[in-house]
Amino acid sequence: MTVCVRCGHQNRAEARFCDSCGAPVEGPTEPQERRKLATLLFCDMSGSTAMGERVDAESVRDLMFAYFHEMRGAIERHGGTVEKFIGDAVMAVFGVPTAHEDDALRAVRAAWEMQERLERLNAELEQRFGSKIALRIGVNTGEVVAGDATLRQALVTGDAVNVAARLEQAASPGEILIGEATFRLVRDAVSAEPVAPLELKGKSEPLPAYRLTHVEAEAPARARRLDTPMVGRDTEIAVLSEKLAEAASGRCILATVVGEPGVGKSRLAAELVSRAQDQFRILTGRCLPYGEGISYWPIAEIVRQAAEIRDEHSRDEALARIGTIVPGDDAHVVAQAIGLVEGHASTDEIAGALRELIRALAGRQPLLLLVDDIHWGDEVLLDFLTRLPHALVDAPVLVLCLARRELIEEHPAWDATLRLDPLDESSSNRLVEQLFGGEAALPKGLAARVADAASGNPLFVEELAGMLIDDGLLARDDGGWVVTRDLADVTIPATLRELLGARLDRLPAGERSALERGAVEGQVFHRGAVIDLSEERNRATAPAALHSLAEREYLRATRADFVDEAAFRVRHILIRDAAYEAIPKKVRASLHERFADWLESKAGDRAAEYDEILGYHLEQAYRYRTELGPTADADRTTAMRAAEKLERAGLRALHRRDSRATTQLLSRAAALLPDESETRLELLQFTAEELGYMGEFDRSLETANVVLEGARARDDDLLAARARLIGSLMRLWIEPEFGVREMLAAIDEVQSVFETFEYTPGIARAHDMRALTYIHMGRFQAAQREAERAIEGFRRLADRRLEVEQLWYLGWTAAYGPMPVADGLVQCHRILDEAGDDVGVDGHTHYSLARLEAKNGCFDVARELADHALAVFEDTGMLFSAWHPLCRGEIELLAGDASAAERDLRRAIDLAEALSIFPDLANATSLLGNLLVEQGRIDEAEALASRAEKWSPKDQPIEHSRWRAVRARVLARRGDAGAETLAREAVALAEQTDFLELQGDCLLALADVLRFADRDRDATVALDQALVLYERKGNVVLAARARTLLAEVSSAR
Repeated sequence: MTVCVRCGHQNRAEARFCDSCGAPVEGPTEPQERRKLATLLFCDMSGSTAMGERVDAESVRDLMFAYFHEMRGAIERHGGTVEKFIGDAVMAVFGVPTAHEDDALRAVRAAWEMQERLERLNAELEQRFGSKIALRIGVNTGEVVAGDATLRQALVTGDAVNVAARLEQAASPGEILIGEATFRLVRDAVSAEPVAPLELKGKSEPLPAYRLTHVEAEAPARARRLDTPMVGRDTEIAVLSEKLAEAASGRCILATVVGEPGVGKSRLAAELVSRAQDQFRILTGRCLPYGEGISYWPIAEIVRQAAEIRDEHSRDEALARIGTIVPGDDAHVVAQAIGLVEGHASTDEIAGALRELIRALAGRQPLLLLVDDIHWGDEVLLDFLTRLPHALVDAPVLVLCLARRELIEEHPAWDATLRLDPLDESSSNRLVEQLFGGEAALPKGLAARVADAASGNPLFVEELAGMLIDDGLLARDDGGWVVTRDLADVTIPATLRELLGARLDRLPAGERSALERGAVEGQVFHRGAVIDLSEERNRATAPAALHSLAEREYLRATRADFVDEAAFRVRHILIRDAAYEAIPKKVRASLHERFADWLESKAGDRAAEYDEILGYHLEQAYRYRTELGPTADADRTTAMRAAEKLERAGLRALHRRDSRATTQLLSRAAALLPDESETRLELLQFTAEELGYMGEFDRSLETANVVLEGARARDDDLLAARARLIGSLMRLWIEPEFGVREMLAAIDEVQSVFETFEYTPGIARAHDMRALTYIHMGRFQAAQREAERAIEGFRRLADRRLEVEQLWYLGWTAAYGPMPVADGLVQCHRILDEAGDDVGVDGHTHYSLARLEAKNGCFDVARELADHALAVFEDTGMLFSAWHPLCRGEIELLAGDASAAERDLRRAIDLAEALSIFPDLANATSLLGNLLVEQGRIDEAEALASRAEKWSPKDQPIEHSRWRAVRARVLARRGDAGAETLAREAVALAEQTDFLELQGDCLLALADVLRFADRDRDATVALDQALVLYERKGNVVLAARARTLLAEVSSAR
């Protein structure tokens, strides 16, 4: 038995052409399981047992034969396959062995027709036996594994089958229940009402379900959006407009737009219709993919529209209406063509009558006949359409046909007026933005991501966008959209899986196999890999299969990684994904491992360059095997190979400062290793450190705790100390109750462990952490000394990465410490010279340079330096890009641009709050509060001071002095006597640091408070002290402000 790839008909084993549609049939192939999206239908009879008690067994047998005949007829008429009858129950599947793009709708229509057929059967039962039966039907859509029907394997298995059976059991007699996935696929063609979520056996969570109440006879499963502004089709609409003008001048024109599903044929036609509707009469028809008597279906739709025939009209009324357009016998022949009356007119007679009807209509007003989906039309219809321009040469008619590429593949002589290509990148992005309400409404990069996945196909864009919303991955927020979950693992929408699955099932077996083998490598793959992964009997024909796929425009040639290879790119990533997902997991596992072997052999002595790719494929091979059941020793060997490759790739990413890649690669490598593995714990230690750089503090702390627990279980005191050190740092950043004193105590304890073991990397790391802690304490000279000790330690170890990392601290001490601005600029430029191409040092030092240049009054230079730092960190995945608005806010405060400063500081607050970086959160809030005091926005400033107090970490004087200074200024303006006490507390806290400008700022706040108390002499003393501090730092901007305030006080006295 062979299955036709075009229509799914199961043919005789010796058939060379399909017995149903006539398409060439390939010979039998080896059995092939596939994972497929399918729709399952379960039906059971209610009332048969009671009837069996009253009716003779022979009559019951006759009844059951009639019942099964009717049910099978309804299922098969809609393209389904009856898998089995079990007692009174029927199980059917739609989408296996051959998928259609509307399998869910076919299944629902079959279920509806089954109920209708039962009504007719019940009429006979009631007449004969005085009783009725009822049906319970459940319909569900989901992924199944489909066996090979030719070998009588179980046709489908999977959870979706079980759910469909449970839905049928939950349905009441006479009821059709459909699952949520099915409802989403058919919702524009049915009416359904939600029922209470079903508690189904074997399911941990209640499942949504819908009661089917009506099915539209001809509606599509999902209505296409034709109301969005058309983008990227100016040339195409111009071509069709010319054809429209030709028709208006008195010629019959046949125009055909050809393109893949969803590329925008219907939207282009809708645009033309909108332009033509004032001059032309518009009539539309659509070819159906299946059914009986559908040769002239689109013409029948056109006739009904032209004659204004509605469902309530009788046959005679409908015939009379046709007669008002064409008289006499022609009217009767037209009625015969559309199934209104019986008759024996030949094909030529029908064509002639239909042409006369069109001529008559065009004589009243120019016609635009839109015929959609003509690739499903049979030869009779296609022949009729091609002859129209010659038969109606002087009639003002434009016949606009829309078709997929299959039309040209099966009818190469057909003249395609337009071959519609996918949208270009710019147009795709614009379409995404329009669907979501404009560019400003979208999270950064999302439009490009959706457009890239859709590869220029508007339908794919719409369905991906709809899925993101329907599945809650995007949510409305203040007029825009926000991402609510990670989009990395977004799957293909079921609507597109139906469409793509149907396209793939139409491919010849050899081409399908080649595409699947290529999909294992990825969207871009090599010919040699496809050959190597193919079954032995297919290797010789694999190159020809790839060439054929390129001709069908599934693939296009692209640059290969190897000089002796050819490479291809799957035109749509979604097609690649659909082909890949159809491969059973056990086959995927084998193919991934075989591909890794091929690539490693191909790369030869350059295999290390491909470690990440090799690790991925070996990892996938192992993962799929673990999903299928217990693993064997050979599988553990595969896991170890994958871990080794991923570890090497991750360590290279670590040394190039790519934190995002480092954490992903090393955590994946660790996950492949046994829990007790020492290497696993080492990789997790690296991961914990890099997660901290990325701002994922909670994950970093969690990972460090895993390492700590594992190290203690192994009695590895050294590793436990390393894990405790990074864990303590994370606690300092995210736990306000864990202060700098606790941090210093933890450093002292772990350093003693390092010294006991003479572990010099740990000793250097302890100096590193102590430098950072001193920075949090505002003790910048001490931080510089510790950083220099760490640098020396890592230099002796020849650890260039960690040696260079300490230079970050020297930039901070230059910017905030007592080092004069001029010396700080020299130190920062020296840092950049020493660091080479280290991106972390580059970014941090540019932040420091930006602050120093702003203190010099060079604000434009400072802004450029800060923006450079942002660009550096955005490419690395490090969290430090979040520091950009705080840096810019400080610059704008110095520049005196209050509006820009407020904007940037509010952004800094939002980012710091999102990341739970409490020191930055408190500092940005206090800086903004101080700005608002200057503007007289006292209530807002007080609220900000309270927030800053709440967020200020324990024992950190910078943050605690700043909020006190803001609140003191607020209280002074309200005449509160406690203002001076609070201001002097701020000064005292600032004096615990060597942050000269902080000390000066707190003295300015004290002077402000004293002036409100009419104590100008005391205020002058505070201002003089502040000026001295600013001048020691070399901050020309703040020194000038202090002088201005001194002059104001002096003049006021």
